[in-house]
Amino acid sequence: MTKELFDKGIKEGKIVAYYLFKDLGVGTGCKYFIETGTHIGNGVQYALDAGFEQVFSCEFMQDRYKECMDRFVDNDNVSLWLGTSVDCIPEMLKQVDEKACFWLDAHAEGGGVPTFEELDIIKGSGIKNHTILIDDIPVYFAGKEKKLEEKIRSINEDYVIEYHKSINDVQDYILAAYIK
Repeated sequence: MTKELFDKGIKEGKIVAYYLFKDLGVGTGCKYFIETGTHIGNGVQYALDAGFEQVFSCEFMQDRYKECMDRFVDNDNVSLWLGTSVDCIPEMLKQVDEKACFWLDAHAEGGGVPTFEELDIIKGSGIKNHTILIDDIPVYFAGKEKKLEEKIRSINEDYVIEYHKSINDVQDYILAAYIK
């Protein structure tokens, strides 16, 4: 697990995900950012700040969706969906014609943990070099990391898979899968 980005984030006051969006998303040629679990819109804002041309995000909870619709009303390059990630990702992918950066963060809060289903949808997209970032690994996937890695490599065996410390120094981390 790398600690460099975590230390950089502490120093600069940004979360690790921002650097991953920028370095492994925009930095590897991703035009699109696709997020599951909009929450209050911080991931959308980080994606905009990182330089993605188009940002798609879905939220399961109506109050959060409305809050984010209000927050990003003036951003023409932000598209938000209300619904489950399993229902929304196929609709988002209809607008994607090249490599995207996925931020899979739709966990719990009444919506379950659809990550494996999300990866199946990504696999079926026809584009096999998406960047895939999955948040909260020890919270929702403790002991299932190898299963996640196998699922990702079923999309493309050439994926490089790394783990990055996230919101604190020991307890949380992000899985990052990308093609060099």
